[in-house]
Amino acid sequence: MRSALSRIGMAAVVAAGLLSSLPGPVAAADGYTETADTTYVLDPVKDQLHVTVTIKIKNTTRSTAEQYTCWKDRWDPWLGWVPYLSTCTRTTNYYLYSTQAVVEDGAIGLKVTSGSSTLKAKLGPAKWGYRVAAVTYPKLYYGQTRTVTVTYSVSSGKPRSTSELRLTQAYAHFCVLASGVDSATVTVKLPQTYTVDVTGSSLGSTLHDGTLIYTSGTISNPSAFYTCLDGLNEKGYKSETLTGPDGLTLNLRSWPEDPEWLAAVSKDALAGVGALAALIGEPMPVKGALTIEEAVTGNEYAGFYDRLTNKVTVDESYQQPSLVEHELAHTWFNMSVFGETWMSEGSAEWAGRTVSKDEPPCTAPATAGGAKVNLGSWLRLNPRSTDAERTALETQYTTACYVVTALVAAAGSDGAQRALLGLLNQQDPYAADPTTKRATTTATWKDWLDAWDQLGLT
Repeated sequence: MRSALSRIGMAAVVAAGLLSSLPGPVAAADGYTETADTTYVLDPVKDQLHVTVTIKIKNTTRSTAEQYTCWKDRWDPWLGWVPYLSTCTRTTNYYLYSTQAVVEDGAIGLKVTSGSSTLKAKLGPAKWGYRVAAVTYPKLYYGQTRTVTVTYSVSSGKPRSTSELRLTQAYAHFCVLASGVDSATVTVKLPQTYTVDVTGSSLGSTLHDGTLIYTSGTISNPSAFYTCLDGLNEKGYKSETLTGPDGLTLNLRSWPEDPEWLAAVSKDALAGVGALAALIGEPMPVKGALTIEEAVTGNEYAGFYDRLTNKVTVDESYQQPSLVEHELAHTWFNMSVFGETWMSEGSAEWAGRTVSKDEPPCTAPATAGGAKVNLGSWLRLNPRSTDAERTALETQYTTACYVVTALVAAAGSDGAQRALLGLLNQQDPYAADPTTKRATTTATWKDWLDAWDQLGLT
C-alpha cells in the first residue's frame, strides 16, 4: 500500500439487477494517481502565512467483470415459469472518495473546495505541530479526475511563546512540507526585503515583481520533503535611539510586534552602560553608535557581541538574568583584549552580575568527585550538543566567573580596576612608567597573572 496520505474505497454496481459481494481494497499503487501543489505566502503585515494546497486525483482502477453460474426463469406454455441454470456477468466499479492534506496545528480559516462545491474536512489529533485534514468528496469512478483545493492561514507565534513560528515584519521562521502521493511541488513567496536561509530539502529561488519566490521543482517522494526558512528583513525593525552616559548613542532595534523586549532591554542597557563604566573605570570603548538588536539566537546562546559591527544581539527571550549587562560588558572584554575565551567570558559574567544584581556573585562550582575544570579548552555549543555538553559549558562559565570574582574580592575595587585597566590598555605591569606597553597585543594567561599580581594584588 502507498502512503496514508490518500485512501481508496469501492462499491459494486451489478448487472442484471443482482447484488454481488464487495471486493477487497484496490492496491493503491495501481488504483489511482494523486499529485499536489502547495504554495506558502508570507504576509508580514498581518504576521501570517497563507497556504494553498491543490490536490489533483485521478481514478485509474478499471471496472472488473466476472461470470458465474446463476438460475434464470423461462416461460413454458404448459409448465409456466421454469428455472434453469445459466451464466451471468457481474461488474464491479471502484471509486475514490477521500484524500488528506497535512496542515499546521494552528491553521485558521480552513476551507476545502472542489470546483464550486465546498467539501467537508475532519481534523485529526495534533502531532509535532501538524494535523491531518481528512477530506471527503463525491464518488470518483474510473477515468474521472478531481481537483481539491485546501486553503488556510497560520498566525505568528508570540515572542517568547512555545510556538516556533515567527512571521514578523523583521524576522520570519517557518517550515514547509509537501502533500500528495505520486509527486508534488512546493512554492514559497516572501517580500524581496527578506534575506533568507534555507535548511532541509533544497529550494531554488527567483525574483519577480518584488517577490522572492522559492520553488522545489517536482518532488518524487512528497512524504520525505521538509525544509525550513529563516528570513531577516533589516527594513522591518523598529528603531529607537537613546543617549547613554558619556554621550554614547544606543540604537535599539526591535520587532515592531514586541514592545516588551524594547522596554526591558532599553532600561537594562541605559542603566548597564553607566554602571559598567563606573565598575571597570573607563567609558565604553565603542566608536560611534552601539546597536542592540532583537533576534532569535537559537538554543545555544542567548546573546552575543560583534565588535566589528558594534552590535549586541539579544534573544527575544531576554529575561535571562544579567544577559544584557553581560553582553554590554563584552564591549570591554572580548577576544581583541584576551587571548583565551575564559578570560573574556569570566570577566563579562562577573561584571554583568555585579552591576545588574539579578544574580549572586559566582562561587566555586561543585563538580562530580571534585573534578577539575579545564578552562583552557573552551567548549562550543551547536544545535546537536548534548545536555552533558551544555552542563559542562555552564560549569566553565561559572568557574571562569568565580576566578574573576575571587580576584576582585582579594584585590578590592581599586586594585581590580588597576588590573583590568592594565589588561585593557596593554600596560606592562613591571614597568615603572604606567604608559609602557607590554610585548603582546592580546593578553595571554601569563599576562593575566602578571597584571593581577603586580597591579591588582600588590
